[in-house]
Amino acid sequence: MLRKFVRQLRPTQEKYVAPVLKVQNFFESYSFYPKSEKEIKNTLSDFPSENVQDILKLFTFLKSKDETPINIDLKIPDKINVSRDLNDFYNIDDIKSGASLNTIKIKFGNGSGNTGNEAPKPKGADWESLITHQYNNILGNEKADTSAFQQAQKFYPKYTESATLTAKSFSKFASTPMTQYGGGGGKKNLSSFWIEKGGTNGTPKTDMYTKQYNISLKKKGGSQLASGSKGETLAMYSAALEYLGGDKSGLDEIKEIQKEIEDNFIKISTKYTKTQLADMSDKSKKNLSAKDRKDVEQFIETEAFHKELNEKIKLHLNFEKNPEFMNFLIYEAMSGSKKFSLQQARASVCVEFDAKTGAISKFIPITKDGKKKFGNVPNISAEIIAYASKAKVYSAWKSSKGSPFSSFRISSRFGEKEKETLQSIIKEVIRKEVIRKNIREKVRELEALFYKY
Repeated sequence: MLRKFVRQLRPTQEKYVAPVLKVQNFFESYSFYPKSEKEIKNTLSDFPSENVQDILKLFTFLKSKDETPINIDLKIPDKINVSRDLNDFYNIDDIKSGASLNTIKIKFGNGSGNTGNEAPKPKGADWESLITHQYNNILGNEKADTSAFQQAQKFYPKYTESATLTAKSFSKFASTPMTQYGGGGGKKNLSSFWIEKGGTNGTPKTDMYTKQYNISLKKKGGSQLASGSKGETLAMYSAALEYLGGDKSGLDEIKEIQKEIEDNFIKISTKYTKTQLADMSDKSKKNLSAKDRKDVEQFIETEAFHKELNEKIKLHLNFEKNPEFMNFLIYEAMSGSKKFSLQQARASVCVEFDAKTGAISKFIPITKDGKKKFGNVPNISAEIIAYASKAKVYSAWKSSKGSPFSSFRISSRFGEKEKETLQSIIKEVIRKEVIRKNIREKVRELEALFYKY
């Protein structure tokens, strides 16, 4: 009898949906992949206007990195997926602040744009497999790396042309079989020096290698050379200092910055992101729990420290003031020469490619000739010196889903805002060095003249 009345109150019975199908349906709903602002405005005309404005800002901020940087569920106006491929360039907080988002929530997710037999979109490691396979194919031995060969098959024929184009560029400087480096992270890769200095991230710099080259592969558009937490920062910094040696001008200021990082870099254990803590710091703390209040106060204090440290960094960690240290810092950030005990994990050349066309956009020897020769005192390439002359070094928060931490970032400004070629930058570095040399010679001539009389 009771069941009858319950059914009258809720006459429609729910159908059972298996958990797997529920998950599948959730992912399949993110199926709108906009390619233009116009497409967003037309398709999302039923969305709240403030959400559409945020989505437009998000798309505009990310579109230079990916043709379809976001995907959207047309039934959910306030939650947007950002392509996982962009995780190479940004964390969630970087995107929120860079796009000045106000209403929508974002997370990394690839949605469900691929259906039927269409090839999936390659991620970073997939591109390594594709390029390795096609490079070996050009050499006449496509199964030289069987694992890369098998992994690449799922992306054909859609990505055959772009992978082949990139592989042809690789074959211009290398002529022996290529292997995708499958070494995972972990302390087993790290040198005792790195562990002793506090470093823990064992992810190799090398993505693929040949007989002479250890290759670090990057997608076009990235400018971050380093973005490390306290331990990684101190280890990298210590490596550059060890290359530099003692009795150098500016050494006291460089070591002072190192001490500041050691004493003041923190991680806040909280469910909140950096952006959320910043918002909470602008509001009354009366309604916060004791734990949240303490976290916000710690955030405010460390935020002030980051700004003070950045002023010291501007004065002392620049190419004009300390060129040798900057050269070694960029070299270590890109090569991992002191970081890894395994030579195979150290990168000797960095190649940046355009995932849309397959063309190589930058070829950057890290060692002088790009070959895997890592000495105690590195022979650094002219290209790395050019990067060091343009690098921006600063401290900032880093977080994605919570627990923000202090990070030391090295961002290459080369190619981002200035209309300069790598050749022009190298010439400028050489010009400055010639000026320095001429000045030193003139000083010696004047000194000799002085003592003569």
